[in-house]
Amino acid sequence: MKSLSTENLQKYYGEDLDFNALQLERYLKAAALLKSKFGSEKPSFFRAPGRVNLIGEHTDYNGYPVMPMAINRDTLFAVTPRKDNQVKIANTISGFADRDFFIQDTIEHYPTGDWGNYVKAAVVGLLPIVKKKTDNVVGFEAAVSGTVPPAGGLSSSSALVVASALVFLWVNKVELSKIELADILAKAERYVGTEGGGMDQAISLMGEYRKALKINFF
Repeated sequence: MKSLSTENLQKYYGEDLDFNALQLERYLKAAALLKSKFGSEKPSFFRAPGRVNLIGEHTDYNGYPVMPMAINRDTLFAVTPRKDNQVKIANTISGFADRDFFIQDTIEHYPTGDWGNYVKAAVVGLLPIVKKKTDNVVGFEAAVSGTVPPAGGLSSSSALVVASALVFLWVNKVELSKIELADILAKAERYVGTEGGGMDQAISLMGEYRKALKINFF
């Protein structure tokens, strides 16, 4: 927590310190919610940005190239590991109810459209890999804050899946390359009932500051 400041958020959110001050408030609010809901202190933070696409709309799932770029709106997790296989999540945005589930071979869906399904999607997609690398799969407690507008065409759903995946890998001490993870999560997000391509996950993971990224799926 001591390392957080408007200045060291520049590499994620740009050079506008007033804007970065708002982001810092989000981090602190997420940390406070984590403590109030679960008693967890000294969280680690993970984020996954949304995106805009410049060229090649709706071509990724047909194998053709796209050229998106990440934006400074993101999904943020303040998180602490658990010692058991349970996941507990709360959202700083009112209207998103707390969710919890156990990590097991079969994880039932929440009702269609529930925000918890996107967290489950990441866990379900990565569980076979995590189980190969550890004998004790653990869950986490997290407070979530999102600034990617839902249904705004900026990939809020994939940002939530990607952030959840980064957290799940971290608490289980498993490392994957960004390209490998993007491919896994493109398939994993279908858990929620959508058949998308891999653009959103790839740019959320591999976007670079002030750059667009050409992704050629062939």
